Amino acid sequence: MVQAQAREWLSNDGLKPQKKPITDLDRSHTRWHSSTSLPYNSSKPPRLSWKMILSTLTAVALISAFLRCATSAKSNHDQEAPLERSWAQYSPFFPVAQYIPPPAGCEVTQAIILERHGARFPTAGAAVGIVSAIDKLQRVKVAFRDPKLDFLKTYKYDLGTDDLVPSGAQQSFDAGQVAFNRYAHLISEEKLPFVRASQSQRVILSATNWTAGFRAASKERYNPTLSVTIPEAKGVNNTLDDNNCSAANGSDAQTAQWISVFAPSITRRLNEGAPGANLTDQDIYSLMSLCAFDTVAHSLDGKSLDNQSPFCDLFSRKEFDYFEYVGDLDKYYNTGQVLRIYFLISVFATFL
Repeated sequence: MVQAQAREWLSNDGLKPQKKPITDLDRSHTRWHSSTSLPYNSSKPPRLSWKMILSTLTAVALISAFLRCATSAKSNHDQEAPLERSWAQYSPFFPVAQYIPPPAGCEVTQAIILERHGARFPTAGAAVGIVSAIDKLQRVKVAFRDPKLDFLKTYKYDLGTDDLVPSGAQQSFDAGQVAFNRYAHLISEEKLPFVRASQSQRVILSATNWTAGFRAASKERYNPTLSVTIPEAKGVNNTLDDNNCSAANGSDAQTAQWISVFAPSITRRLNEGAPGANLTDQDIYSLMSLCAFDTVAHSLDGKSLDNQSPFCDLFSRKEFDYFEYVGDLDKYYNTGQVLRIYFLISVFATFL
C-alpha cells in the first residue's frame, strides 16, 4: 500500500502534537468522518483475500458501534437499557457487542477503520431551533401547570455549536488506544497508521485525538500523524463527504412525516403545561434532542450520565424510542446509503 507523505498536525499553540484529547472552537457544521488504515503486514503486494475481508468485517463492526439503529439495539438490549441508548446519533459511544478476535488459524493482516467524529455540541442550524423552543417556554407569562417545567424559570442555555465536547475528544482518544492494543502486531517504525480526515475542524481534531491515544497506548514509541486532510469543497473527490453524492435526496420528507405522527400528543401535553407557549411538533424534537446534548456536554467522560438534563424528564421512555427512530430515518435516507458506497470505495482504493 502506497502511503501519502505524512505531514505533522500541530496543536493550537503551533509547537507540538497534543498528547491529550482536545476540543476547539470552530463554526463549521459538517458531519464527516475520518478513516485510518493500519499497515498491511506482508512483504508481498497487497491483494484482496479472505484475510482482508475479515479485516474489513472488523472495521464494519466498529462502524456499527458509532452509527447504530434502534431496531438492532432492541435485539441486543432489553427495555431497561439506559435512556442514553435511545438518543440515536446523539447517544454516547457504546459497543453493541463484545469484540471477538479471529478464530484459531486466522489472523488480521490489515485493519481499515471508519469513524465518525466524537460527540459534539448541536450544529448551528439545530441550535437555532433549540433556542427558539426554550425561548417560547421561558416567555410564558403565567405559572406552569406542569411542575416538571419549573426548572425553566432559572435555566440558562450554555451550549456551543458544532465543536467537540470534552467527552467527544475523549472518545476518539480512547478509540486510538483500542486500535493500538488490538492491532499492535501490524505496527512498526516503518509502518505507522495512515490517517486521513475530511477538512472539518471537529473531524480533524477527532483524528488527531485518535493518533494521540494511539501514541499514548504505545507508551510514546509510535507517533502516527494525520497524513491527509481532504477538502469538502464541491467537486473534490472526497469519499468521506456524503454531500458529494448528487443522487442523495436527503431525509427531510421522511423525518418530518414521522415527527408529525408521534409528536402531536407531546406537543399538546407540553402546551397544556405551559399555557401560551404555542410549541410546535418541531419544537418537541428540538427539546428532546436537547436532553442528549445538554447531558453529554456536561459529562467529562461521556460515561457518567447519572445527572441527566432536566429536559429528559419532560418525556417518557417510550417517547424517546419514537425520537430515536427519527435518527434512524435521517441516517438511512440522508447518509446511510452514501456511506455504505463510500466506505466500499475507500476500502478498494486502499488496495489500488
